Amino acid sequence: MKETIIYIPKANETEMLRTFAKFNKNTFAVRVLNTLGLSSLMLSRIGAKVSRPNISTEFEAFIYKSILKNREKIYFTGSTIDDAKNIRDAINNLRSLVIDDSLWFNKLSNSPFKEKNIDLYEIYNEYLEVLNKKEYIDSKMILREAIIKGIALDDIEFITFDEFIYSPNELLLIKKVSNNNYKRMSFSSFLGIDEKESIPFKVQECHGEYNEVLNVIDYINKNNLKLDECLLVVTNNKYSSIIDDFSSNLNISVTNSIGRPLKESIAGRLLKSLLNWNTKGMNGLTALQDLFSYLDKEKIKEAIDINDCEEKGKNISSKILNQLITYMGNLKISFDKDKNEEKLLGFHTAKFNSKELYSEYLDKLVHEIEQGYSYIIDNYLTVERFDETSAKNKVVRFLEQYYFSDKEEYISDILETSFNASLSKPQALHVVTLDNALEALRPNVFILGMSADFFPGVSNESYVVLDSEYMLVDPNNNLTKAKKTINKLNTLSNLLDIASKLGIKINMSYSSYSISDVKSKNKASAIYDYDTYDNVIDYSTNPYINKYVSSYINGMLINPSITRNPIEQEFMINPCDLFKGYNSLSPSSLEAIYLEPSEYTFFLRNILGITSPEEKEPLDFSDAAGFGNIIHEALEGFDRSEMTKKMLLDHGDDIFDNYALKHYGSDKEYQRRRMKTMLTNAYSMVKGHHSNSELVLNGEIEGISFYGRVDRIERTDDGFAVVDYKTGKVKHKIKNPYTFVQGIIYSNLYNNSDNPGEASTIKFDYLKSKTIVEFKNDSKVLESLMNNFKNKVSKLDFDMNYLSYYHIIRGFDSNPSNPSAPKEKFIIEKKKKEKGV
Repeated sequence: MKETIIYIPKANETEMLRTFAKFNKNTFAVRVLNTLGLSSLMLSRIGAKVSRPNISTEFEAFIYKSILKNREKIYFTGSTIDDAKNIRDAINNLRSLVIDDSLWFNKLSNSPFKEKNIDLYEIYNEYLEVLNKKEYIDSKMILREAIIKGIALDDIEFITFDEFIYSPNELLLIKKVSNNNYKRMSFSSFLGIDEKESIPFKVQECHGEYNEVLNVIDYINKNNLKLDECLLVVTNNKYSSIIDDFSSNLNISVTNSIGRPLKESIAGRLLKSLLNWNTKGMNGLTALQDLFSYLDKEKIKEAIDINDCEEKGKNISSKILNQLITYMGNLKISFDKDKNEEKLLGFHTAKFNSKELYSEYLDKLVHEIEQGYSYIIDNYLTVERFDETSAKNKVVRFLEQYYFSDKEEYISDILETSFNASLSKPQALHVVTLDNALEALRPNVFILGMSADFFPGVSNESYVVLDSEYMLVDPNNNLTKAKKTINKLNTLSNLLDIASKLGIKINMSYSSYSISDVKSKNKASAIYDYDTYDNVIDYSTNPYINKYVSSYINGMLINPSITRNPIEQEFMINPCDLFKGYNSLSPSSLEAIYLEPSEYTFFLRNILGITSPEEKEPLDFSDAAGFGNIIHEALEGFDRSEMTKKMLLDHGDDIFDNYALKHYGSDKEYQRRRMKTMLTNAYSMVKGHHSNSELVLNGEIEGISFYGRVDRIERTDDGFAVVDYKTGKVKHKIKNPYTFVQGIIYSNLYNNSDNPGEASTIKFDYLKSKTIVEFKNDSKVLESLMNNFKNKVSKLDFDMNYLSYYHIIRGFDSNPSNPSAPKEKFIIEKKKKEKGV
């Protein structure tokens, strides 16, 4: 009998085989392999064993971070782990599309942003150099090696499932290993349930995510369901921590395939304490006692030979250790060996009572502790549970691999990585993501997080590699935001279809209220793809539901095999045409095209609508909006003739406190000092009388519609000045009038509207450096900069095929009060008009 291998790129073999067995599918001589497993099998058959350590994707990000932080190029510099993850993900996506890296690089050379892609390729080559130097290998290398060196395995029957996504390289792998003779089938046909009918499901509205989870737990208890017959499917990872909280508080056994951040483990807490102790001056007695609370004191006493010190059978070692900890706290010992030597010398030369008893042991304890993070955690951390042991091992492994930089710089990143992703176990509730739900099906399935905020969500387009660039490499790729949204919707359809045909009871729920944001939320629009109808509940007879649930909907799958395809866009459009009518452009956005190193940032933000994570350089479109808003709100309507400096600072304090309560943590007082410095500077800088603040201006200049709010209109001796507050570094230069685009646009909009007087002066008040930059309005400069802008943007010849399916299907209302709102509605209406719809 031939062995059967089912190939699913990201499958967990154990969970999938358990699902087969649970639903009466014979698994004799059946294996389930993921990409790494199938690649390794091929290589082992030809004797090409992978001898180099295979690094995790998390560690890949740390390597990219070490490369990025030392770069001085105009693209892709930065030092945060998010920068590194975005680079890693984009490069790995490109590597999954072709077998040879030169192929994706050559394709991207035809992109309008060739210089960016050259820089990206250089970063990737530096990454490969690090791997070669340290003799590491990553999973993409193993896959490629299997494709190139592998052979067909004729003694095995191979199967793939239509419900799962295979990259071009993964398809090459299955074709190579099967000699292009593999079966493609649906999961439902493999299980023999194609002809079965779907059963109804229920959607519940809950008040907050915590009530969603509590509702499921109470439902399980009320109906006496076995925990290991229930599966929790989450659409957002925040539910993982909520479920863990309930697991601990209610003593419910839970297995979690998602994992938890290391910072929530004992090893993570000890690592954080060590970091604070060594770098933040938190090395006094209280901090040291907290640190030692995590450590195995018996092991420490044994290591420094305290246990040998006994008097007449009475063990005094614990007393000695506590005294040594007190001395270390008073001396403020750290990992700095040189400073420790000086402090110990002072201790030994001073006159302490009974110091002879402690001197030798103190030296040993200090030298033992100063061995460093991984040594202390590996040798002395007390752990009792298996999951905590795995967390400890992961922390130590990461710390010991940081050969390229100081460990402290990476500790916060280590603490955010996950641990304790576990297999399902008997008598335990199991938690999975939507992507992994099919491999772990159980008789009762609860799908949490069906709010519009979480599902399908708005898939982000990468700012590293644009959707149009992915299309250059492979027109059929699944990496664009349109395809990612479609895949999410289809994943839900497949789950509901297969689970309902298996007779599984399906309960979906969503939070109609966000506790953290204090706002209402809607259910996911995807629910309306199915035949649903409202069901009225008599709360008087069902107080249980009334506790957590506002209402519920019954539904039926009328077309479980919903297939979605992006709407075809068959035309090209000049980007300048996007900024007409109600699709207004912000003057500050137009200014960015002259202040940034290239048109790339303008193109991403204002045409594609792509934002990058915070603290990115130079692809950083964040203007520290939160802090800036505090300053702007405090100065709204400010006039020195009506307000003292103390009144201004007190007003700023009130605004800051409201904002900081939600957004600032340990740096709250630092940010407050920054605010007060800028407001103090503003008080001395702003001399003219306030005429208007936050004045809304809109209008059309050279065929481009503009919309914006002016920070301040100020009376001057010769008319009025348009004033803009700046909280960053000085960018405007008198010798370069193009840097005054924002002010010139505002000035002309003011003068062409029904406003008193004429704004002849443009003024930028830099509150951080107390610098004032002024410029006189000039119509020739305006004409020149508008022509220059049109030329720059028109050269991009922007292909509209990238548009998100999700956006097109559901649409957006253009909002004149929000000039950064998506432009899709304009495009769709233009498309309909051209086709006579």
